[in-house]
Amino acid sequence: SMVDNDANQNRWKIAMSAIEKMLSGWIDPRIAVGVDVFPDGSGRASTGDIADCGVSNPVQLDCALNNEQNILDVLGELGDPPDLGNMTPMWCGLNNFNTASYAAGCHADGREAYLVMLSDGSDTCGEDCNCLNEPKTCGDPNAEENASKEDLEQLSSKLLGNGVHTMVIGFGGGVDAYKLNGIAKNGGTGLDSFMFAENEQQLEAAFQTVSDAVIPCSYDLKTPKASADPDKVNFYFGDDPVPFFENGNCDTVDGWVWKDASHTEMSFCGSYCTELKSGSVDSVYATFGCPTYVVVK
Repeated sequence: SMVDNDANQNRWKIAMSAIEKMLSGWIDPRIAVGVDVFPDGSGRASTGDIADCGVSNPVQLDCALNNEQNILDVLGELGDPPDLGNMTPMWCGLNNFNTASYAAGCHADGREAYLVMLSDGSDTCGEDCNCLNEPKTCGDPNAEENASKEDLEQLSSKLLGNGVHTMVIGFGGGVDAYKLNGIAKNGGTGLDSFMFAENEQQLEAAFQTVSDAVIPCSYDLKTPKASADPDKVNFYFGDDPVPFFENGNCDTVDGWVWKDASHTEMSFCGSYCTELKSGSVDSVYATFGCPTYVVVK
């Protein structure tokens, strides 16, 4: 279905263009990235296409730093459009990431793992990841064997339990919003509904939302201890203090603010948030016990 045309260009080409812009442009250099596809062309049956739900190949490209060009090379080698099958093994493709060894680089060095699924449809394979038990219904979007919204909700919960946060982008008018929202609901990212895109500009915006979620400007301070004086907290980018705005609105100030009355959540705002997301900040740290550097009372 990715070969279907939107705005006189098939969705595969649109997606590739948006991904290329993301990887060559604003992706944070601290993010280790990889790529996978579903189906992956594994387990094809010589008698037909009943195995086009296969996802038993290794991950296409594991997560690594400075991996952007490698991803573009892998996607380019898949073809235009990729000849990997016509089914949508959504549940099976996501479930692979419940096994840490499947994409070990995504968990290396204590990394926080995020899985971003881009789909233009709905699950058509269920949990039979080679689509061999019921070959007559394989690929039928109305088959009872397909993964339900509840199946997908449980799957994203399991992924989160295994340290994998899930975000969902629905691409084109044929998406199953009900099921995609089921995945996003338990993804653990704060984006509890799927992001919809029907053109390249909207797809680029969705990728920007992904980047914003992965590199946040707001933080939950599980420490310091409850006895820490909130009037004696300072944040620094490198050696430079970030100005504090008491009772400030993060939409209008340039510094940092407390997000809650209990002083356990804070946000970097304005140019400081932009700088943090750009990857140009080498270190962020806080001090407790010194009077806060206040700009506006």
